[in-house]
Amino acid sequence: MKNEFDVSDLAWKTYRLMYKDNFPAEFQVLGDDDSRQRRCMIEKYANKGRTSASRLLFSGDTDFNFTKGFAHSRLENYRKWLSDVPKFRDMYQNHLTIMEDLTYSVVNISLMPQSGNLQGVKQGVGNDRMDTFIWALTAYYEGSANVLFNHASYENTEALEDYLSMFENVYDYCQTVYHINASLVDDLAASGACPIRTPEEMLRFMTLAIRFWRQKSSFLHEQLENCKRFPELEAALSAVDLKLAKFYQI
Repeated sequence: MKNEFDVSDLAWKTYRLMYKDNFPAEFQVLGDDDSRQRRCMIEKYANKGRTSASRLLFSGDTDFNFTKGFAHSRLENYRKWLSDVPKFRDMYQNHLTIMEDLTYSVVNISLMPQSGNLQGVKQGVGNDRMDTFIWALTAYYEGSANVLFNHASYENTEALEDYLSMFENVYDYCQTVYHINASLVDDLAASGACPIRTPEEMLRFMTLAIRFWRQKSSFLHEQLENCKRFPELEAALSAVDLKLAKFYQI
């Protein structure tokens, strides 16, 4: 099913390539093949010489979510904002349809720890808005606010702190986990600090998602150049790149 793409066989194969510097090469995936509960247990998470103090349980996560939200229909809200765009309305609605499709793709998945419930934090902070999550991460690493832990239980706090300590700052986190550059991180954080209330803000949000996907696509292409043939991912990336090429300047 589409809503299980981030724990599909292709997703787990992609994670092995995406996080080869952070995870053991042959980590074991737990759970049945058709189960939403597929996870991997990592004895020691590593990043630039740092290692986690405890074992961490990871699962797949969808980065940008252009589908119906768990709290309300975020997709319908997005369509509503685009209905008020003064020009090229049909083109932008078509873009949103493509983005809904790209929600279930190899450029829109990442691993997040179940230990510490960071997925729940991402959902709770901004109804699963990626830019709002980056804004919250930025505030955490800069010490200006700690909204991340407003959505973590007492039992999860220690594991979440352990995981977040693996990264020097928000840029290190986003480069390691999402493979995006500092400029995009700054723009995501600025966008995530505000609700989407106007057609212009909706278009900026869409532009950020497209930039995110293009950067992750470039990263995956680079990784494929330095590994053995991976026909399944190569085909998936080709399909993604065809969709990304359909976007006009927003």
